[in-house]
Amino acid sequence: MQGLQQFFTNLSQFFEFLVVYYSIILGFCALISVLVLGIIMFLRKTVLADRVFAKAASWGLLILCLFCGKLKLIFETKAGWYTLGRWNLLCAHRIVSIIYIVGIFIFATYFIYRRRRLNKFVKGLDKATTCGFDNEIRKYPGTISPFCIGCIHPIIVIPEKLDVQNALIVIKHEETHIKLGQLWIIAGYDMVRCLLWPNVFLHIAAKYIKRDLEDVCDAVTMQMNGIDPFDYGESLLANAREIMLSRKNMKCEEGFLFAWDDNYKALNKRIHRILERNGYNRKVVLAGGVLFIMALIASILGIKCFSYKRNNPLDISGIYSMTKMDTVVQDTEEKVVTGYDGDYIYIDGEALKEAYPDAEIEEQPLFVFVGGYYKIPGVGGGGGWGEFSASDVKDGVFRIENHDDIDVWNWMIMWL
Repeated sequence: MQGLQQFFTNLSQFFEFLVVYYSIILGFCALISVLVLGIIMFLRKTVLADRVFAKAASWGLLILCLFCGKLKLIFETKAGWYTLGRWNLLCAHRIVSIIYIVGIFIFATYFIYRRRRLNKFVKGLDKATTCGFDNEIRKYPGTISPFCIGCIHPIIVIPEKLDVQNALIVIKHEETHIKLGQLWIIAGYDMVRCLLWPNVFLHIAAKYIKRDLEDVCDAVTMQMNGIDPFDYGESLLANAREIMLSRKNMKCEEGFLFAWDDNYKALNKRIHRILERNGYNRKVVLAGGVLFIMALIASILGIKCFSYKRNNPLDISGIYSMTKMDTVVQDTEEKVVTGYDGDYIYIDGEALKEAYPDAEIEEQPLFVFVGGYYKIPGVGGGGGWGEFSASDVKDGVFRIENHDDIDVWNWMIMWL
């Protein structure tokens, strides 16, 4: 019974550690993502405004934020500490950490629910008899903006009364979304929104990443299928007109809506880009994409080099007084605690008396703690400990038994 109680105690402490640790590093990522998102929005409005592929690729910079939670500069520079490091102090209050982690689960549940609700709605529609396409097509009995959903099993939905010419353009457009992996990109963006949910700007910016991906899809669809820009723009306007008249959106936020946007101005810009479109060099775009991915990987490796490792040795020893209820010796240079191994801790008696003259008159045992690990400063554990009394203190080096606290729970934490 006592063993079972100890197990649940250890399990509770383990999850408490995870909640605090991940709320700290993800909180840092969320704070950094505010700056990165600002850079993305600035670039897409200025130097990348007319560069369709580069503008869409710039959203990949958000990937870097997920690796920035353990950057050393947050803790080891004044600028990092005063701008970001205070979050670490907030997470010392368990309620803050719990709120952060619970928020992740709430957002994840919300996104999953919306996707499953839309998927259930689509599965209830009749299959279209249209042949010659790579993906399953279903038809909606009414007016709706064509869209596609489903990362693993993609489905395209079109209105039942869509004429043949427009249907061809629409289906090609939605198939391009699927072939470019843009449904996966949106799913990944939603995952980032879950993990970094306190950054409200990520939720606001969701419509902008969809606009940029739509621009890419428009360009690729027209060039790969030889569609005339005027025919393409006319099809887009025809669908938009129908949607405006019916005022139906069906809450299909999880997919790409062919002719629905949040305002007329955005749709107008999209039409102008379609009509003014110049062909792109496929090899140049592919080369640019490869270089961008290589730059992202190099940046991630660079961030890892300047971040704390999974576990870092804690090169510090100390002596705790039960009489004074305080740490009376902090030893970072191995002057007092000269070393330790799996069995013993070695203490220099003369250095101890110099650092803490009352060591020889302490009425209660003195406790020694050595080693251990930390994942980020202030978050760690493990190590060894021992105890000795005033009568054990002698000139020269004496040893005491080392009790190693590294157990299976600590090994799991160190591995995470």
